[in-house]
Amino acid sequence: MRWLMGTSINQRRLLTAVSAACVVCLLCALLLEKPNETHVLKFDAIPNVTLPKTDPAQTQTERKEKELERRERALQQLDRRERALQEREERALQELERNKLEVEGLALANLRANLDMSSEVSNVPLTDNCCRIETRYEPSPWEAKWAKDILKYNVDMTQVVPTRWPGCRVMAEDDKQTQQWLEQWKGQNDANGKFDPVTWSREVFSRHVFYNVCTKEVVHEVPIEPLVSFLRHPRAVCTGATHDLDKDYMLVPHRREWDRIVSSSCGAGLKCRRSFFFDLGASTYRQGIGGASLSWFVESYKERGILFDRVLAWEPTVIRPEAIFADFPSDILGRLSYYNVPVSAVAGNQHNPLSILRNVVEKSDFVVLKIDIDTPHIEEALVQQILADPSLAGLIDEMFFEHHVTGVPMAHYWQNLVGKNVVESYNIFQTLRRMGIRAHSWV
Repeated sequence: MRWLMGTSINQRRLLTAVSAACVVCLLCALLLEKPNETHVLKFDAIPNVTLPKTDPAQTQTERKEKELERRERALQQLDRRERALQEREERALQELERNKLEVEGLALANLRANLDMSSEVSNVPLTDNCCRIETRYEPSPWEAKWAKDILKYNVDMTQVVPTRWPGCRVMAEDDKQTQQWLEQWKGQNDANGKFDPVTWSREVFSRHVFYNVCTKEVVHEVPIEPLVSFLRHPRAVCTGATHDLDKDYMLVPHRREWDRIVSSSCGAGLKCRRSFFFDLGASTYRQGIGGASLSWFVESYKERGILFDRVLAWEPTVIRPEAIFADFPSDILGRLSYYNVPVSAVAGNQHNPLSILRNVVEKSDFVVLKIDIDTPHIEEALVQQILADPSLAGLIDEMFFEHHVTGVPMAHYWQNLVGKNVVESYNIFQTLRRMGIRAHSWV
């Protein structure tokens, strides 16, 4: 202390400050050497984590998008359920409709089975299980080709040599089909009704297909000559041969063919079908402008097992009674009604053959109608009455009609044509066939 006492006041102050500084340094060293563990733990408990910055607007948009996606998925699921329900309902309705039709068909069948079968029988016959038999017309590919192209050959032939008709060249190219036609026509006649129509050429021959409405089963097929060329014998005019009035191309069905279709036969215990022939433009039994028609029809159908119960004939040319009845066979004479008066096309007129046809035939009868009175406007009017009246058409099974039109080789010889052409002929004959009438183009 002695050295301290001997110093000045300033020196003492300096020494005091230095001592204080040394004490402070010593304390700091001690603190670093033995840290306070509580403080260390306290600082360690706080992790050094940087929290992400969030945008409130962006978060709300994401939430909306997720909600929209959820709603869309829900709507899609609901739509799938609704479609499945709709499909199930449609299938159920279809099943109900089928069941309804089957029940109605069975009820109708039972009703018909209980009716007195001697009353009027439908022209559409019944099969063994009492379901209706209906028919559809199927034109052959050959006919379809001609129907499509016939307009090309519809030219004025009144001043042209008949053999120069444009369609003659096509018929020459189609001679193979013509040969099949004529050979199978002959086979039908020689087979006495035993010729199987299923074996006929489907390329050449058109046909009426009879089928069961309930089961859709085909009962029978009846071939018919195709509508080709100018609707005559396939070798008429074009070949220069004598076939212009040849009738050996029209397929007249045999009774056996109808027996396979019609269950209302004598053997089935039902009323037999009566057979009628209506001849409009009859001339006499052995004579006619285009060849005898009365004898051709009576004998052709008789050869095929069909003897007409009644023959009704119209002829406008006045003929002596003894000349009319001279050549008729005795078995036909008693069945004959001969009207030596002009035919009327006025609906309901007493001389309109269609009015008489309505009154004397029944739907169950077999009816053949020929129209060829060489008066085009009356012929056309009668045919239009048939086309316009399905109930009248339903009474006719076979129809023979010579349509006097322009655009065909025969127009060179015909007079007083009504302005119709061969295209309309195709339309008329195909429509009649679709209505269930076996319509043939007559000579």
